[in-house]
Amino acid sequence: QRSSGMAVDFSDSIAKIYATSFLVSPGADNNKLLKIVDTNANVLPIELASAGTNFIYKGMNLAPPAPPIVPVVAQVEQPTCLVAHGKVHLNGLPAGAWRVTGAPFGSKTGNGPSAIIDNLPPGHTYTFKVSSFTGRTSEWTTSVQINPAPTVPQTPTGAQLQKLCQNAVVQDLSLNQAGIVWYPDAQSQIALAPQALLVHNAQYFAAQVLQNGCQSLNRLAVTAQVLNPGQWKGAAVGSWKNQANWCGGVPVAAASVELPAATTIVLDSAIILSNLYIPSGAQLLVAAQQQLTLEEDLLLDGDLY
Repeated sequence: QRSSGMAVDFSDSIAKIYATSFLVSPGADNNKLLKIVDTNANVLPIELASAGTNFIYKGMNLAPPAPPIVPVVAQVEQPTCLVAHGKVHLNGLPAGAWRVTGAPFGSKTGNGPSAIIDNLPPGHTYTFKVSSFTGRTSEWTTSVQINPAPTVPQTPTGAQLQKLCQNAVVQDLSLNQAGIVWYPDAQSQIALAPQALLVHNAQYFAAQVLQNGCQSLNRLAVTAQVLNPGQWKGAAVGSWKNQANWCGGVPVAAASVELPAATTIVLDSAIILSNLYIPSGAQLLVAAQQQLTLEEDLLLDGDLY
């Protein structure tokens, strides 16, 4: 048996040979030395004659096997938004067991005509060679470029409770980043239409999408409060006369107003209301030289200063 795994029978002259192995220069094309061992593990007399890359023993040509052909790069899978590493598909591998070696990374052992070399770090140029069970090795393949992995955005950030007015739509929700896509839940793959009406106290889930098409792996949950005209939609502390703090603008004369809890509103203009309800946790601070006039009732569970 040679290192190639081929059996050689010399029973007509000496004990049967079951193994040979290279002592020096394994895999090289010239100047190989062989150790021939019989079934009793006795080293046999060496009677080898070099014939170029071949060896002749008692008239039998022990030619080293041809090296495998260069593997064929059949397909390259580049990193994606969801897969950070690349893959290379190789065809044309030799029969029997083989080992693929990649440079600078990537190796695999197996058998069969094809292989997939995966988990290749991005941003490198690769080349591959294959060694057969005979110990011979092919030339290197052509170079393969594994591109840098595309950038994946972080989970978007922003207010997770947003107050909007009647008839507000999905695109009225706002976060700190651009390129926001809204979904009805944390797993859905179907985005909401930008003009879809918001539902009061419903949750909406935001993902950020970059120009390269990559989407954040996690989504931010946002609760929408859809308010009626005349309701406060400003911050926890704000100015009464600021139009932006109210749905439909500052309440008009003779309106009935209910302040939201956990809110402090500075009354910085004179107003006339029919009814006013200040719930527990809410505060109305009347600024100097301003006046609050009520035509009907004041319901006070919070604070009026």
